[in-house]
Amino acid sequence: MAPPDQTLYRPSPEGAARAKIAKDRRDAATKLANDVKTRPIRQVPSNLEEQIYDKLPSSYSKGLPHDPYGIVDTSAYDLYRDALTDAKADFEVPLGPVNEAGKYRPTGYSEGGGNVTNFFRQHNGGAPFIVRKWESPLAGHYYSLEGPDADRVAMPPAPKLGSDELIAEMAEVYVMALMRDSDFNAFENGQGNARTYCDMLGKLPWFAGTGTPANAQEQRRRNARFADGKTALSSDVLFRGSTPGSKVGPYLSQFLLWGTKGKGQTRPTAPYDGQIQFGAQTINQRILPQAKDIDYMANWAEWLDVQNGADVGFLQQFESSERLMKNPRDLATYVHFDQLYQAYFNACLIMLENKVPFDAGFPNNGHRTRGAFASFGGPHILSLLTEVASRALKAVRRQKFQVHRRARPEVIAAMMTLAANSQGAKLGSAKGDVEKMVAELDHRGIGLLGQIDAHNRGQTQFAQHRGFAMAHPLVWPSNNQLDCNYLLPMAFPEGSPMHAAYGAGHATVAGACVTILKAFFAMTRDGKPLTMDMVFGADMAAQTVSSSGGFADACGAALADLTLQGELDKLAANISIGRNMAGVHYYTDYYESLRLGERVAVGILQEQMNNYIEPVTMSFTDFDGHKVKVGTSGKVGRNETYLEIDGSDAEVDVAGWWEKNVV
Repeated sequence: MAPPDQTLYRPSPEGAARAKIAKDRRDAATKLANDVKTRPIRQVPSNLEEQIYDKLPSSYSKGLPHDPYGIVDTSAYDLYRDALTDAKADFEVPLGPVNEAGKYRPTGYSEGGGNVTNFFRQHNGGAPFIVRKWESPLAGHYYSLEGPDADRVAMPPAPKLGSDELIAEMAEVYVMALMRDSDFNAFENGQGNARTYCDMLGKLPWFAGTGTPANAQEQRRRNARFADGKTALSSDVLFRGSTPGSKVGPYLSQFLLWGTKGKGQTRPTAPYDGQIQFGAQTINQRILPQAKDIDYMANWAEWLDVQNGADVGFLQQFESSERLMKNPRDLATYVHFDQLYQAYFNACLIMLENKVPFDAGFPNNGHRTRGAFASFGGPHILSLLTEVASRALKAVRRQKFQVHRRARPEVIAAMMTLAANSQGAKLGSAKGDVEKMVAELDHRGIGLLGQIDAHNRGQTQFAQHRGFAMAHPLVWPSNNQLDCNYLLPMAFPEGSPMHAAYGAGHATVAGACVTILKAFFAMTRDGKPLTMDMVFGADMAAQTVSSSGGFADACGAALADLTLQGELDKLAANISIGRNMAGVHYYTDYYESLRLGERVAVGILQEQMNNYIEPVTMSFTDFDGHKVKVGTSGKVGRNETYLEIDGSDAEVDVAGWWEKNVV
């Protein structure tokens, strides 16, 4: 008797036939990723300030040895830069302040044994600070087997020292610092100092529109600041994102406040009390806030220690109980400790639990007998959020460390402080540009720097409480007293992280993850935007947070006024700009990084189309209003996987989209 024909019970194709198809599909993705006609290779330069300025005041040097005036040791910087740009480097570079003999410390050195220099002060208890390390400085040299290579996506040069745009950006982060404890309700309703500070910013040439933009990117960034059809800053768009939806309704996205219907709940309660169902557990949208009115690095001793790499994060002070986020300090707290893709993971759980429809181009939609799970369902999208986040981080690390090396706002503020205290000569060839920034912010009748000076002087009591040896003699300034203290008050004791400002990791991940959410979930119905009431129910209400930190119905805003895409775009803006509110980033870091992350995500989605054996499409609107469609016929071969921009898949139009953010 002949044995049974096993092929009747086996998948087809399999074995060698399946292996060949798998190789063909992987090769197709590789070819797509390296197609220079649709993904052009562009080597975008930095703003060249490393070459222009001899003292490097606008280049990221945190962790390197600095002199008492905060000017980096240029020999140490040269070693650091060379190690960053050489893919073969082992990164053995100077770290921390010089020792008593004037020698550099080796990488990873920890202070100990009473070996405290004039640069590091002691805190309470007498133990010296340890030295922080740079965070993944060579990750930008790493390669990826999926999505655009880190060298195939880019960001335009950052605004230059002394430019109208950088002056406006510094003014904005100063104002954010002064408004850290102002309720978001003030932004939403144009009340109190929100309107006052908005008028103050509006007097600057960049916001007033009286200057000439340096390039097309700057013009786009300026246009994106304002409400639709307006050309002036208004309090209702203060600190908002670049897309139309991010400027509508409550300041915080509903996805940072809402929860999901818990087990046994039949009716919404304030909306589900901010508890997100996560399997058999819940995620609470409340945070433990940082202590009110306490800022950091507002005196030269603290600032200098931090620039030399002192790890002082443990000095952070907190409130005693959890609540919902209600002000910029709360949002800064969230983005201090979040796991970068956390907010988008939570938003995805909210949408999945509320059965927000998937994109109409998915094969399981409306099918009579099959549903989504491993493919085009919850596990697919939740894992993809983390997948794009890791690629986005490599791409932005290359921009941070290997290309731009832009100094953080805390450093530009210190350089302005030098200039304002008759120490401009220490800035070398940058003296005139820094002095221009001081003059613009000091002499336009806006009074901003005077308010910063007064605020910083009021922070002295907190610095003393933290135990800095304020009487410790500094070479400059005498007894730590500045005639003009224009240091940027920071939300975190350690200030910025140990990597450069441009681009922003949070914003790049925001761009990538929100692009995935917009691609997977339906953003429209019958050609019209889906509003929040359509997908979450008319019995839910648009929420804001009261002064007491609880839920409150948003004044003058209904869910019908908020679109699903708008709230996702707003979520990306909230998380990204929350870093600006902490003082560690500028607006351009948010704006350009968001678009960098978007391209990383689109590249991954496009290449993954080679995985599918049936027709699939994903459609969404990008951060600049372009209609993007990624699709496949399900077959392998030329033009079977495609990317359309505004209805066109012509090579020139696709290439134009890939380059739009840098040309």
